[in-house]
Amino acid sequence: MNLRRVVGWAFALAALAAIMTAAYFSVETKDIEFKATDVSGVSWGRDFHLTGDDGAPHELAEFRGKVIALYFGYTRCPDVCPLTLATLAESVRLLGDDGKQVQVIFVTVDPKHDKPKLLGQYVRSFHAGFLALYGDAAATARTAAEFKVEGGQHHSTPVFLFDATGRLRLVAHPEASAESLAHDMRGLLVRRIAQSSDALLGGRERNAVTLQKALDRWKPELDALHVAENEVAVVSERGLEHVFRFDAARLQSLEP
Repeated sequence: MNLRRVVGWAFALAALAAIMTAAYFSVETKDIEFKATDVSGVSWGRDFHLTGDDGAPHELAEFRGKVIALYFGYTRCPDVCPLTLATLAESVRLLGDDGKQVQVIFVTVDPKHDKPKLLGQYVRSFHAGFLALYGDAAATARTAAEFKVEGGQHHSTPVFLFDATGRLRLVAHPEASAESLAHDMRGLLVRRIAQSSDALLGGRERNAVTLQKALDRWKPELDALHVAENEVAVVSERGLEHVFRFDAARLQSLEP
């Protein structure tokens, strides 16, 4: 079986699925009134390359499909940092099962003192799912500059909220309430659909040319592609994740 061809067909069919569903779901997402400041489209806050308290390297791309709440601080902070982390933990709990689609990340601005074991214990004292990141002095400075955060230990850092495609969308004041953060997180959560190949094809013959045209037309909307056995998931720029289950053998039998 030609895996590349199957993946190509899956990508094309997923694009067609996006066409069929985007109109319905975009109505649901475009009218959300966020509590935090909307910074969609800014040229900063694009990525980070740091080490986790788990000892592994981490970057923004690995969290695609989840809403990210990123916060800079340090473990010796006496008030603002622990209060903000406690608020973030409460906002995740307010989301119920949807909280599983949110990743809170704490970036230390004091890597000289905040060692991995301490960081892990610190963030998970607020919530078991929180992750702490650190880097050397240079990496910390680069990351702070990328997010326009003042270097050093201070109390003016906002909470940065990313949508499921990994784009920075909102900047929330560190004193924002758990309810307002939960509201904004929910607004950024992926709208997920699943359907079979029969539902997509609608009982009509669709050839390779038709599907390739659909792919070419909608490719700018497709931001992330995940392929598993007989399944493809696409996250579009609208923050919608389309999970399409397909029959690989059937797709291979289609002729261009």
